[in-house]
Amino acid sequence: MAQQPDLNFFKNLEAGTEVRLYLADQRIPSFHWTHERVERDLVYGRIQFEGYSRQFPWQAYLFFDGSQVRLACYCFVTDTGERVDLPSATELYLSALLPSQYRGHGNEFYKPPTSVHFKDRELDQLQFAVSRLTRAGLTPAYSEGRDVRTCYVKFKLKGALDFRLESEALGAAVMIRKSRRGLLTPAKWSLWITDYSNRSVQPGGWGKDGIDISPGSTDIVRLAGLPDMEAVVKALLEGADLLVSRNR
Repeated sequence: MAQQPDLNFFKNLEAGTEVRLYLADQRIPSFHWTHERVERDLVYGRIQFEGYSRQFPWQAYLFFDGSQVRLACYCFVTDTGERVDLPSATELYLSALLPSQYRGHGNEFYKPPTSVHFKDRELDQLQFAVSRLTRAGLTPAYSEGRDVRTCYVKFKLKGALDFRLESEALGAAVMIRKSRRGLLTPAKWSLWITDYSNRSVQPGGWGKDGIDISPGSTDIVRLAGLPDMEAVVKALLEGADLLVSRNR
């Protein structure tokens, strides 16, 4: 079976090392990689896609999402001016994939848990935690207003809160979910925090280099089965500490 390279694989490569990496894409099965360095969650080097002669300049074409390294490119332009689209956040492999590794569209028999409405007391707990982060310099950014009650996801789904935490140098997305498996079972909570700090690798746009680089975020907190909002708040504050410390 084709193995996936982790971040240590790239950290152990010397600058100038050339390797071939593979994609789960029949159109572009692989690319030639010339390594330069690893900087936080980004991997810098030069890239040339199989079947195309154009080699793109030194840049952060790969990123670490918290569990694996992925391709951060979404499209590029060939020497003849043709635009080639790439699947987003593509997984990488060290050898060509076997047929069984080409993934389908998920398990159609999976039944997600039922979302549960938040209680006012729970929202008050979360609002107080967010105010602590505000005093520490992390600005909460909501889709509507500044109160945590306004940061429901699109269509105002019950049991779902999404917001961002940002400062001049930092950025993170926070997702909180409340759900239960059955009417007689207690509600459980999930918390995800993804770090998208230091991702402005192509501030001038992609027109000059002919390739679109958009590194995704890195999971720094991914917790499920939390018993109550108190546990969510504790994990949120610890996640904010991690966000700051990992980007120093």
